[in-house]
Amino acid sequence: SRSIAASFGDDSAKNLVATTFDSAEALHKKYGFTSHSNIRALRKAGAQVRHEVDATVLAGYDFCGGLVETDMQFDFVVFNFPHTGTDAGLQASIAENKEMLGEFLASAALLLRPEGEVHVT
Repeated sequence: SRSIAASFGDDSAKNLVATTFDSAEALHKKYGFTSHSNIRALRKAGAQVRHEVDATVLAGYDFCGGLVETDMQFDFVVFNFPHTGTDAGLQASIAENKEMLGEFLASAALLLRPEGEVHVT
């Protein structure tokens, strides 16, 4: 998100919403100063930063209009795909990741403009 905001230049990422699944506190514990620096740069560029966002139910969040029938539509939704990880073995992990990706894609589709794009990294 930070590199996307930087490509827009200072104070021109007002249409960018950056989200994390983790709370702000958990993010800072995991990544320390880097997370502070990235969040500060995003906000300086005008982006919204939201924490504790479940990407499998995006339409329910207020920054997306809070409803499936929202007027808020995005040109792009970029998902930095996390590995869910599981102690139940490789097959269970693959199944969980496939399920999460399918739920995310269905969720993101509700928020896209007709010519919008989803990118999974």
